[in-house]
Amino acid sequence: KRAMANEIISSTHSALREQAELQLQQQINRPLPQTDNATILRLVHELQVHQIELEMQNDELKHEQNRLRLAASVFANTYEGIIITDAKQIMLEVNPAFSRITGYEAEEVIGQTPKMLAFEYENRRYYPEIKQALQLQGCWRGELINRHKNGTRYIVTLSITKIGDEHGQLTNYVGVFTDISQLKRHEAELERIAHFDPLTGAPNRV
Repeated sequence: KRAMANEIISSTHSALREQAELQLQQQINRPLPQTDNATILRLVHELQVHQIELEMQNDELKHEQNRLRLAASVFANTYEGIIITDAKQIMLEVNPAFSRITGYEAEEVIGQTPKMLAFEYENRRYYPEIKQALQLQGCWRGELINRHKNGTRYIVTLSITKIGDEHGQLTNYVGVFTDISQLKRHEAELERIAHFDPLTGAPNRV
């Protein structure tokens, strides 16, 4: 593994140096000193290339920091609840929307599994389907019944995605969910109105 890592680092450095050399050739504001000493010329050239490499690395670092800042902002401000677990389904991170939907603060659930949120009896029939979908497709989407911290039931649409490392080994699961209880109540009310008289409660004639 160490040899592979060294090979990757060496390859990355070679590519960076090639880009720096090319950029140096295109610049006209880095003149070489007037001297016949080949050693000095070579040293100055190496210093200029190294300076360009540092500038390029700094630009890449700033770009990566901006990407991380954006990802953190999305995680913190999205309307959907987000759960990140390890490969054993132990919760590592949750976002503020998770707390708004479930009633649990992050410190109450970190280290637990998402099953603490669910009505096990009503959801367990879906577990084989979820397991198979994650194994074959790497994701699952559907509806489950959860239990709020105060004990009330609520229905969520949930999507679960497997996350792997560069070698394809499972490292995490990410779950994104939304409370659709109000939508379900509205649908049930429309269904009732369609089949029963809203004043008398008697079935409508077909």
